Amino acid sequence: MGLLAFMLAFTFGIAAARRDTKRELFLDEVTAISTTYLRTSLIPELHQSEVRNLLKEYVDLRVATYGHPDKLMAAIEKSKDIQNRLWTHVAALAGKNLKNPEIALLFIDSMNEMFDIQTKRVAVGFYHIPGIIWIILAALTVISMAVMGYQFGLSVRGNRLVSMGLALTFSMVILLIADLDRVSSGWLKVSNQSMVELQQEMNRE
Repeated sequence: MGLLAFMLAFTFGIAAARRDTKRELFLDEVTAISTTYLRTSLIPELHQSEVRNLLKEYVDLRVATYGHPDKLMAAIEKSKDIQNRLWTHVAALAGKNLKNPEIALLFIDSMNEMFDIQTKRVAVGFYHIPGIIWIILAALTVISMAVMGYQFGLSVRGNRLVSMGLALTFSMVILLIADLDRVSSGWLKVSNQSMVELQQEMNRE
């Protein structure tokens, strides 16, 4: 039972750390997109309106696919397409003889940061607790519950409520870990409210 508790704590730590990383990257992405959108005012009007529309499309895609793991791969491909279209504007700006190149560089830097965070989010999102850990955890759980039931059966003072309570407690922890290990669904998924608020702010303009 002690070994099982240790494994549960270890696995829970992995899943909880991953969720915290996902939340931090999500907030960083919202900030990067917002900053990039604001800095579009620094670039020529020839690129400004189209870049803003692409950024709105980018955010709309994030909001529309939230909580739908089945749409994740299609959303990633669509995001790459939008990024490529945005990059054509970055390349065009970099090749122009602008009056204030330092100002344009601020916009390009924020765009690069937005792309980098998206890449990190995809990498973290596809990381899961390794299958071997789940196998070991399942084996330890079965063996521990079987031994505990056997010991309670031999004991004159065995209490079914106690054994059922222990089994239920361990089961709840395993379910919690499994929920934390999901990509973008479950009870403990990262809130999308910041992205929704950014979408609303963009649509007001």
